[in-house]
Amino acid sequence: MILSCENVDQIVTLSFRRRSGLHLKLGGVVRKHYNLARGENPISYDVGQALLALPPSKIGIFTGAVVPDHLPRGENDGPLGSLVLGHALRQRGHQVIYFTEREVFPMMERGMASYGDVCELIGLEKNRQDRHAGTGQGLDVAIMVEKAGGNSVGVMHSANGNSRDGTRANIDGLVDRMNAEGKLTIGFGEFGNEIGFGKIYNQAREVTPYGKKCQCPCGQGNVSRVATTYLFPAGTSNWGAYGTAAALAILAGDESLAHTPEKERELLEIAVEVDCRDGGTGKATFSVDGVPGQASVALVGLLATAVQFGLATSDPDRPF
Repeated sequence: MILSCENVDQIVTLSFRRRSGLHLKLGGVVRKHYNLARGENPISYDVGQALLALPPSKIGIFTGAVVPDHLPRGENDGPLGSLVLGHALRQRGHQVIYFTEREVFPMMERGMASYGDVCELIGLEKNRQDRHAGTGQGLDVAIMVEKAGGNSVGVMHSANGNSRDGTRANIDGLVDRMNAEGKLTIGFGEFGNEIGFGKIYNQAREVTPYGKKCQCPCGQGNVSRVATTYLFPAGTSNWGAYGTAAALAILAGDESLAHTPEKERELLEIAVEVDCRDGGTGKATFSVDGVPGQASVALVGLLATAVQFGLATSDPDRPF
């Protein structure tokens, strides 16, 4: 099982970046972040085991990256992974509640409907001074999929070091509270600005573009200081969530928990229809983080193969 989850981690930490501009600066950083966050085992294995060990629980999944004029109905990296992992957790008997900005509701509503899932969907307010410290009372677990967290002075940033304060909800207070309560928290991200990177804060600042000095007036870098129990850096946050669903399938012996290429294509098409955009281009296209959608579909196919081989009980006979 550990070897199968090793394959999962290898797949989801692929990082496709162009040889120019910000893409050039970010090249290789996902693998650096992954190596910093990893313990003895593959991260998907440790996260999968932690989720598998839960009794029926109330799990909050937090997502949403809104940028007015560029991502007015949010970014498609985050919501798709949330929907896939949320569906798998519902199959395990958990109560899943989605939290996101209201601009992202169309994507979440259409995505849930495509599964036939009925989950509570709670809107997150922007500019709350308490950073949502009182939100999500009664949750047993908090999972953040592509959710920006504040740096050392509480400012949220983009991957290129620009401030995102005021454009989306800050939930740092909620995560801090759940950590203090000893609750399970999981963060998925890529470039250090997402919740969870506080787990490797000092090291991440050293290897992350704009990690030490951002491009906004605060000047304190774009790495989130908010830690989580587990941090899963991946090529896109969606892929980290897909990898976790694959690990759950392997560890639980239930292939139905895994994502499928057909479902990935459907979710990407829904995102285009509701104007939930590619964060790499700011356009409603069949792509994620500037990576063509067919690559994401193919990657999900590789994960499905990892699950199938991980669940295989015998090798085919070789007569030569």
